[in-house]
Amino acid sequence: MPSPFAAALAAADSAFDGTFGERVRITPMAGSPNGRPSQDPARAAWEGIAPVGEAPETVRPLDARGTAREDRVGTIAAAVARQVSLTRAVIGALEVRRGDRVSLLDRPGVPVFAIARVDRDDPTRLILILESELP
Repeated sequence: MPSPFAAALAAADSAFDGTFGERVRITPMAGSPNGRPSQDPARAAWEGIAPVGEAPETVRPLDARGTAREDRVGTIAAAVARQVSLTRAVIGALEVRRGDRVSLLDRPGVPVFAIARVDRDDPTRLILILESELP
C-alpha cells in the first residue's frame, strides 16, 4: 500500500495531466541500412495524455565579461524548446530514446517532432525535449 504522500502525489500528477495535457503519440524509431529512420518494430508505440510546454532556452552574449552572476543580466532567450512531460506510472515500461517521434494529436495539422533529449532526473516524470518540427 502506498504512503499517503505517494497517493497524494499520484492524484496531483493525474489532475495536472488531465487539466494541462493534450493527446500525444510516441512512435519509436530505429536506424535503417540507408540511414533514414523507420518505425522500430521491437518497441510499441504509445498514445496518451501529457502536458506539452514551451520553455525558453537561453544563451549568453558573445561579448560577455565578468562573473556568471554579473552576466545573467545580459542573458537572452535564443529559442523556444518544446517539452513533453510524461508520468512514469502512466507510461509503464515504455522505452523512449533520442530520435523517437512525438506527434501532437490535438494541434492543427498534427505536428511531429523528434526527441532531442530525454531527461530522466525526476523520479516520477520523464521530460522529453523536442527538436524542431519535422516536415
